[in-house]
Amino acid sequence: MREDSSEVLPVDLQVANGSLAACPSDSAGDASDLPETPAEFSVGDADTASWLLRKINESRAHVKRVQEWASREIKHAERDEEFLLMRFGRQLETWAAKEIGGLRGRRRSVSLPGGTCGFRRIRPVLVVDNEHEVITWARAAVPSAVVTVERLSKAILNQHFETTGELPAKGAHAQPAYDKFYIR
Repeated sequence: MREDSSEVLPVDLQVANGSLAACPSDSAGDASDLPETPAEFSVGDADTASWLLRKINESRAHVKRVQEWASREIKHAERDEEFLLMRFGRQLETWAAKEIGGLRGRRRSVSLPGGTCGFRRIRPVLVVDNEHEVITWARAAVPSAVVTVERLSKAILNQHFETTGELPAKGAHAQPAYDKFYIR
């Protein structure tokens, strides 16, 4: 294996559903987006296969770290928003009502460089406090509002198929067993 890692592959390898697929590098962005790979790299022995698996697993670990970091940042931003609204929200609402009231027009919002605030009319809606009681009432008053949902249980169907081998006459087929490539 060559130690020169300054060049990149001409194609970007993407993993889709556990399978590797090559796509032209121009569809994946510029060459700086591609991992550093020796120019004449190919999987031909245990060392090169191990190197590729390590790189793939490092990429997956990086995705996990970035997702965890993003999750922490989102929670932090949500807490900031919640605090600011709790501390200053009522003041902003009062100021906006006064500002809009002074405009003497049909405007219902104030636009500022930092954003827009205003008032939106919310139509009346029914809030269900006890679903069982409302269903009982609706059966008599509005029968079309009571909906029965019908769905298949794939787990039970698969168990039946495995046990009996029986298939529906239409609408389904048996997929034969196959080997699926995976990377861990």
